[in-house]
Amino acid sequence: MSLSITQQNPPQPAALCDLCWNGPFGAQLGLAREQVGFHSVPGKPARLTGGYHYKAYWETLVANASKGCIWCRMLTATIEEEQLSRWPPGAPLEIVVGISLHSLGCTPDGAQPISVRVNREVCLGGALYTSEDDPAAEYVPARPRVLDVGSPRALALAKACVQECEHGHGRCTAVAVSRDQPPRLPTRLIDCTDIRRPRLVVTSGGRGIYLALSYVWGEAQPHRTTTVNIANYTEWIDPAGLPQTIRDAIRVTHALGIDYLWIDSLCIIQDSDVDKQREIGRMRNIYRNAFLTIIAASALKVSEGFLHVRPSVLRPSEHLDFREFSDIVLPYKHRHHAWAPCTYISLDWTLPTGAIDDNYLTAEPICARGWCMQEYLMSPRVLIFASHALLVKCPTTTQSVGRAYHNMNYAPDQLPDVVLDPNPPHLPYGSPKWLEVFRAWQNVVWDFSRRGITVPSDRLLACGGVAEEFQRVRRTDYLAGLWRDTLLLDLHWHCRDAHHPRPAEYRAPSWSWASLDGMVVYLHDSIEWDALAEVVRCNVILEDETLPFGQVRGGSLVLRAALIPCVWLTGDERWGLRILLSSAERARHPFDDAGNEDEVEVDAGQGFVRGYIDREDDVGVKRMWAAPILRGEGFVKGLLVARAPTERQPGRRLYRRVGAFAIPQDKLLTLGWNHESLDRVEIEIV
Repeated sequence: MSLSITQQNPPQPAALCDLCWNGPFGAQLGLAREQVGFHSVPGKPARLTGGYHYKAYWETLVANASKGCIWCRMLTATIEEEQLSRWPPGAPLEIVVGISLHSLGCTPDGAQPISVRVNREVCLGGALYTSEDDPAAEYVPARPRVLDVGSPRALALAKACVQECEHGHGRCTAVAVSRDQPPRLPTRLIDCTDIRRPRLVVTSGGRGIYLALSYVWGEAQPHRTTTVNIANYTEWIDPAGLPQTIRDAIRVTHALGIDYLWIDSLCIIQDSDVDKQREIGRMRNIYRNAFLTIIAASALKVSEGFLHVRPSVLRPSEHLDFREFSDIVLPYKHRHHAWAPCTYISLDWTLPTGAIDDNYLTAEPICARGWCMQEYLMSPRVLIFASHALLVKCPTTTQSVGRAYHNMNYAPDQLPDVVLDPNPPHLPYGSPKWLEVFRAWQNVVWDFSRRGITVPSDRLLACGGVAEEFQRVRRTDYLAGLWRDTLLLDLHWHCRDAHHPRPAEYRAPSWSWASLDGMVVYLHDSIEWDALAEVVRCNVILEDETLPFGQVRGGSLVLRAALIPCVWLTGDERWGLRILLSSAERARHPFDDAGNEDEVEVDAGQGFVRGYIDREDDVGVKRMWAAPILRGEGFVKGLLVARAPTERQPGRRLYRRVGAFAIPQDKLLTLGWNHESLDRVEIEIV
C-alpha cells in the first residue's frame, strides 16, 4: 500500500489551473534549479537563466484567474496596464519563476526567496515557508513566523539564538560582550530577579552582565526616576505604576536569565540636569557594553507594550489583496505523496506597490526616532520585537526565531566590525576598510537625518555617540557632522526635504547637514575626486566643552574657491539652476573693482545645470554664487552660497550655504569655462 501511494501523483487542487499545476508547480516553482540570473554574451542581449520558464497568453491568465487559480490571480493583479501597452500585442508572455537574485542575506540557511518575472520584468517577490510537520518541510527549510512573541516558547527560542551567538559565532566574540569578560556596569540598573518587586540599584562601578532597552517614549512618563522618588525606588518599584513597555522589558530580561536591565527613564534622574548630562555622555558605552539590547520596535508609545500576540498575515484566497502584506497558501507538488502538502508565500514586493513596507524593519515606529538609531547601532547584539516577527541580530547574522524566514536586506545597516572593535587598528586613508567606514558614515547620516527628534537642538547630540565611535577609527576632527580629513567630500550633501522651513533657532553652521530638518543624502560615495577648492580653516564652537560630539553654538568654514554668479530657475516641476554668465570672462570677475558683488542680469548666454536647493524659501535669493569644490567622474560639483544675513564687516565676506550643484565637465567647456583661469577668493561660510 505504501509503495502504491508513493508512486502516484497528488490530485490537482482546485486552487490551481491545469497550466499552473502542470507547469510552474510541477517544476516546484523552479526551486530545484539554479538561481535566476542574466547571462551576457558580447554582441547579444542578456538572457535570463535558471528557474522555471513558461509562456502564457494574457487572456489565458485572466480567464484562469476568474475561475479561481490563485497563481494566475497573483500574476494578473501585479501586471500593470502600462506594461501590457509596452509588450508586443497578441504575443504570449514569457514567465520565469525561481530563486531571487537577492537570496544572499536571507535566513535560515537554504531560505528560498523567489521572484516572478514577466517579459524579464520583476512583478512580484516573496519567500516560501511551511510548517515543521508538513511533508514539504523536507524541501522548504523556512518555518512560519512566531506570533506569540511573549510566550515561554518564543522567549526560549530567542534565548537559544543568543546562546548560539555567544558560544558559536567567532566574529561576534571580538565585538560583543561575553560573560567571561563582563564590562563595567552603568551607574544604575533595574534589578529584575523578582519581576514582582523590581528595584533600582546603584552599581558603584562594579562589573557584570546587563541588558538595555531601546524604545519610543511617545508620551510623558510620570513614574520616571526623580530626586524625589529615587530613595523609594532603591527599595521597590511598583510594577503596576510602570508603562507596559517597561513591564514587558523586565519580564523579558528575567526570562532570558539576566538579573539587570538599563532603562533611561528609570536609570537617569530625570529632573537633574547634572545627572542627565553625565549619563547621556555615557549612553554610547551603556548600549555598547550591554550583553543584549531589547528593541521594542513595534510600539508607538511606552504604554503600548510589545509582547502582545502578532496578527496572522495569512489571507484566504477569496479575500486577497496583493498590494498588502499577506501570506498566501500555495499547494506543493510533492512527487512522493498522494496529497498535496501546503507551502506559503510571504509577499514582500509586488507591482505596482513596490516594496511592502510592513515587511521592512525600517518601517517600524522605532526607526522614525533619532535617539533610537544610536541605541541600535551601538548594540552589537539585539533582540527585536517587530510588528510581524521576533528577530535576533548580531554581527554575524540576523535571524527570525524558530527558523522563520527573514531577509537581512530589509533591516537597517549595522556598523562595520572595526567601528565596534574595542581597540581598532589604524586604517590607511583610502584602504578598503577605510572606505567601508567612510561609506558607513554616509549611511548613518542618511538614516539619522530621516528620523525625528523631539528636541530639535538635540540633532547633533542624538548621534554623538555614534560619531564618537567613528572618531576612534577615523582619528580626525569631527566638525558638526563632517570630518576634517574628508571635508570637501563631506560638504556635498543634498537635503531631499526642501519644503521644510529653515529652523528658526541656530543649531549648526549652514554647511553642516545638522543645520536642517529632513533626509540628507550624499551625492557621491567615492573619494576619487580632484579638489578645486582649498580649505583654509574650519572650526566649530561647542555648546559644552565636555561634549565634543554634541551641540554647537557656532562654526566657520573658510574656503579658497572660484565664485560663479547664478540664480535659481523654477518651473516644469523641478528645481533647476541657470548659470548667469554672458561669457567666460564674466565668471572670472564675480566682484567689482571695489570688491563688491555685482547683480547680474539674466541673458541668453547662460547655461542650465542641475542644482539642489536646501530650502524652498531660498528660491527667491537674488545674489547667489556657485563655488566649485570637486572634479571627477565627468562632473564638477560644488556649493551654492549666498550672503549671510549679518551686517557687512570691512574686509570680510560672510556667506551661508543654500544648496549644491553638479555640472558635466563638457558643459563647462561648451560655456568656455576654464577652471584654472578663474580667480579664487577666500569666502567664509557660517
